[in-house]
Amino acid sequence: MMRPSLLLPTLAYLVVACADQGVFAPTPTDEVPELTRVAAPGEEKSFEINVEFVLQMGRTVADERGLTFIFRGREITDDELLYPEEYWGEYALYFPGQPAQIGVLVTNLGPRQNARLRAVTEAYAMNLDGSNGEMIKPPEIVDEVLGGVPFDLAAGETGAFWGSFRLPQAGKGLNRFVVKLYHRNEGGGPGNEEPAWIMTREGIFCPFDPAEAE
Repeated sequence: MMRPSLLLPTLAYLVVACADQGVFAPTPTDEVPELTRVAAPGEEKSFEINVEFVLQMGRTVADERGLTFIFRGREITDDELLYPEEYWGEYALYFPGQPAQIGVLVTNLGPRQNARLRAVTEAYAMNLDGSNGEMIKPPEIVDEVLGGVPFDLAAGETGAFWGSFRLPQAGKGLNRFVVKLYHRNEGGGPGNEEPAWIMTREGIFCPFDPAEAE
């Protein structure tokens, strides 16, 4: 099994290209509940998804005071950006217009001995009530992991890929990065558009323009 610490040290900015768009058309997540960790029945303990934010420019603390942006030895608090308590915590900070470097690690926990997988990643600005706002990263399909090999995992094996993307030039507040994991089969049909869905996970991060501190 590959160790996460060996997977994310690179400085490369990799955006995994969509594949087979004519066969599999991902649909954006309309609404993601707080700190999403949902799974299809029977799949809760079959896979683990970890979202790693790397090469951040600082950190953001969300609490009862609003958001506090910490970067370059400075701290700036915006008390108007107050989110629900379930989103209070510390998150990676990136600057608008620059890449958000995001690594995703998926582990097959068994008992399935071999899993042919596909992931879809997307990202949204978050409204103050925790719901999705503007989509800032359209859905992208991932059928390969680092090394250009198929997204096929044996029991106990971990695969990694980049979900990095360039942030919009404007924006301040929490953002949501969503990973949806599927078995790699097509299926589908009316009322059963995502028959291969396994689980959904999210990671929270935050853009802040340092020019606002001037």
